[in-house]
Amino acid sequence: MSMLVSMDMCAGIILYVVLSLLFGQPFHIIVLLLAILWVHLPDLDMALYLLLRKKYNLYSHRVIGHHPILVFPLCFASAWFFAGLLGIGTYYLLALSSLALLFHFIHDSMEPHGFHW
Repeated sequence: MSMLVSMDMCAGIILYVVLSLLFGQPFHIIVLLLAILWVHLPDLDMALYLLLRKKYNLYSHRVIGHHPILVFPLCFASAWFFAGLLGIGTYYLLALSSLALLFHFIHDSMEPHGFHW
């Protein structure tokens, strides 16, 4: 589990650096933290899973967060919000958030019990 979290975090940082260079954006700590958050966004329901797994006999935490139809709109809305709040390019943050989520889903697809498209 910790290796997967480390891989996701590294992916968020790498995506941030590459897209910042492509879009000509300067370093911004909040955007770096957003990239790391977006790459972990599907796993944020892990806390609920740990609290409710025995009561409801849950077998996986991939119930809510691993449905692209639910997560991508939330991600797009947050990218749009932070673009306006921070005065940063909307397309830059939309690209960063989309690729971060896409990486997470592709990464989870490689596990035997991972994300199933």
